[in-house]
Amino acid sequence: MKKTLLALAATVALIGPAAAEWTYFDQVTAPGGNIGIIRLAADSTGRVYLSQSSPSTMRVYYTDNILSETTVDYTQLVEDNAMANGFQGLVVDGDDNVFVLGESGGAGTNTLRKFDSNGDLVTTFGTAGVVNPTNRLTGLSILSNGTLIAATFGGQLYTFDPETGAETTAGDTGAGNFVRDIAVRPDSVGGADEIYATWSGSLVKFTGGTADNPSSYTVTTVVSAQADAGFQTRPGVHYNASDDTVIFGNYGSYFTVVSGSSNDELTTLTQGNNALDPINNAADAVTFDGGDDYEYLVLSQNRTVLAIYRRFTGTVSSVTDWMLLTN
Repeated sequence: MKKTLLALAATVALIGPAAAEWTYFDQVTAPGGNIGIIRLAADSTGRVYLSQSSPSTMRVYYTDNILSETTVDYTQLVEDNAMANGFQGLVVDGDDNVFVLGESGGAGTNTLRKFDSNGDLVTTFGTAGVVNPTNRLTGLSILSNGTLIAATFGGQLYTFDPETGAETTAGDTGAGNFVRDIAVRPDSVGGADEIYATWSGSLVKFTGGTADNPSSYTVTTVVSAQADAGFQTRPGVHYNASDDTVIFGNYGSYFTVVSGSSNDELTTLTQGNNALDPINNAADAVTFDGGDDYEYLVLSQNRTVLAIYRRFTGTVSSVTDWMLLTN
């Protein structure tokens, strides 16, 4: 038996960085009662932000202990009940500043708020003076040059200077109505960033533009057509740089993981190893490094539950590490 263990240790020492699948880890209850979770984001410390929307309550919260084995504590970042469809734009930049974007409906205005890493409001960018109020800003992401980019309900793109809030029309993708969330797959070398979007129940990709010249973006590929188009505010999309994948919540019973480089559908994520708590109304996703040799994936189910997955990302160099990987 001792020889077998020594042989195993010698074998796994040669494996190096481990490749692991997502496995179910835990679930936690979101704050604020029965308010739908529509967007997620995370900063470099593992703080998780979530946007919630109901017919009368629009809030953004954050938590610093989502991996806690006891009670998860939430702090309210902002509430604005004039945002009739909630804060559909939620993104964190490289300095852990948080941007939240809300729109109040077909005849309303758009508001972009910037918070610092302490959760304090830095400034509010009022956008109605530049953007036609019917161009309802929804999804929000960050291009490789640091510029904020937002999509409208009708498929137009707008960019924002993250410091001044200066806004420009970036172009019309031709996607038409029901664009609700976007995620950028950045090209840090050439600036030919790709933008994934939820659109009328589908996952599409905008290409042809660049971070410095986003006016040429057009719809090029329908990656997946599986969400219910009737729930237009809820399906979300997240780009995970650690493995170059895109995670799309279909507002059904599962999330789809797509290879960013090839658009191949790789797998679907379900809560199958915890049959008592199946995914319901899959909405948005976010990933972050837990600082403990695991990467974590948080999935919102558009009710009050966040499902947490994880996968081992450390270096397998011992039998103990191998046991961590397989448990």
